[in-house]
Amino acid sequence: VHPEEASYEDVAAALSLLQQAKDKVARLEALREERRRQHAAEAAELRKHLEKARRRSLRQLLLRLAPPGSAFARKPAPGLLTSPLPSPRAERAKKAAEVVEQGQRCFEPVTQAA
Repeated sequence: VHPEEASYEDVAAALSLLQQAKDKVARLEALREERRRQHAAEAAELRKHLEKARRRSLRQLLLRLAPPGSAFARKPAPGLLTSPLPSPRAERAKKAAEVVEQGQRCFEPVTQAA
């Protein structure tokens, strides 16, 4: 329909379609903006989680590799009650020392006789 031949109803219908299209574009842009904000929030949360995990891993690595008595070695907090039971590491060290001592006692007569 040429603009000269358009009736009032044609113009009204075209304006209605134009308004519907503008409304749909506005809804889609609002949805896109909401999804962008949601994605940014999720990404920030993930970055925070990964940074905490990285720091925790680094701290654990430093504790594991640090020589005893160094600045990174774990020290009990003041006022912290420690368990009266030995740690698994202390138990393994004690058993290893006992085995070495038994071995030395076993071989003492042999080394003295030689």
